[in-house]
Amino acid sequence: MNHLDTSIVMLKEVKKGDLVRIGKSVYTKDDYCREEKKYILTRWDDINRERLVRGSKLVEVGFTF
Repeated sequence: MNHLDTSIVMLKEVKKGDLVRIGKSVYTKDDYCREEKKYILTRWDDINRERLVRGSKLVEVGFTF
């Protein structure tokens, strides 16, 4: 893993379809759920695992794995 290219940004600044890391898990950013007022994140390695996260959540982007 290369830490030189990584950065921490708010989830709402990430484009749809980009990979983000929260902790040790890697997710793909999907759509925004208006009912819940949160973004849908899908686990990269298991598309059946979704997570709803606020746009203000800090996530890691620009990493390689």
